Amino acid sequence: MKKRRFPFEWLMVVLLSAPTWVSAQEVYLSLFRSGNAVSANDVLHRVELFNPSPALSRDLGGWYLVTRRYALRIPDRTVVGPLRSVSFGRPSGGASVSVDLSAQRAILARSGNRTEGDYLVLVNPNLEIEDAFFFAQSRKPEFLPARVDLPSSNGQALFVMLPDGTDPKWGYQNAPNDPAISYARVGGKWMGHSQNKNLNPAVEYDQIQTVYSEGIVTFSWKSNVENDCYFHLVERSTDDREYVLLQQVAGKITSQSVQAYHFYDPNVVPKRVYYYRVRNIDKFGQVIATEPIKVRTEEGQGNFFIDVVKTDPQSGTNLSIRFSSGLDQYVRVNLLDEELREIAVLFDGEVEVDREHLVKLNKTLPIGKYYLVASTASRKYYEPFILE
Repeated sequence: MKKRRFPFEWLMVVLLSAPTWVSAQEVYLSLFRSGNAVSANDVLHRVELFNPSPALSRDLGGWYLVTRRYALRIPDRTVVGPLRSVSFGRPSGGASVSVDLSAQRAILARSGNRTEGDYLVLVNPNLEIEDAFFFAQSRKPEFLPARVDLPSSNGQALFVMLPDGTDPKWGYQNAPNDPAISYARVGGKWMGHSQNKNLNPAVEYDQIQTVYSEGIVTFSWKSNVENDCYFHLVERSTDDREYVLLQQVAGKITSQSVQAYHFYDPNVVPKRVYYYRVRNIDKFGQVIATEPIKVRTEEGQGNFFIDVVKTDPQSGTNLSIRFSSGLDQYVRVNLLDEELREIAVLFDGEVEVDREHLVKLNKTLPIGKYYLVASTASRKYYEPFILE
């Protein structure tokens, strides 16, 4: 029997007709300040949605945002970029918003006085609840309705059924009614805060170091804690005024333990001064940056010795590393490939003064250029070698 081929034209029709809202499913509620959004003079109200994708933009056009005071059909072509937020509210002085609520005709204002709390619901175009949050003094507040009505562009009646307050679809914060308090989602949990910024810093930087050796600057740092920390921006300057971005290093997103990072910069000129720093911009736009650290690209005198004492030129096996230190200190020896990617950790521990150490690498290495990197408390040492 002859197999039927699926026409390419059919595939294109299927792809082009697929609903666009599917690409936005990962967007979630990240900040809510209730205020009084249906008041003409209110500038306190803020809602922010965050896109955790590191690469994809999300189109939220046709989604719905529902609070106790209004329902809004999000305008078409409302796009939130990778690792970015989109905000809803009214401009306040120098502060701007992505969507100015006072200019939206699709807002369905509600009546009634608020005596406790508020709620926030994100609904996709298929009328499914994507994310939801409320703050109140109990898990079963009376102000949560059984359903909410949604505005539509064609006059068709739309509504969404809301679950009980104890349903896991709801995020919840036990808090009194205060329209000036912001409720931010940090590390997956909702927290109350009196300002429009992250309650916990996205990252706490520590132990910033730069070392120059063998034509390469090593810029290293540690983070003591990370909260929704998606990336670190490594920047360099020649005058400590104008900085350029060298690389975006992926963060651990959420971590309560110390994380170590290393950036290797071979694109430097000898006998020059460079400044390095690392920055983070969190999902609320808050910037955390280290103080610049200076390095001069000149070889310095050290008290550490390392070399390759034995290799098999044909197979790259039987590789042995010898090193000794002029101080009692902590030493970590890494093996990197030509692209400065870590292959192995050869040694990690304390060494005694003038004691020679010999480490064997029981691993076959292909032909190419490699680097030994020995890190001490004060600097780094490089030893390049080639397997032919």
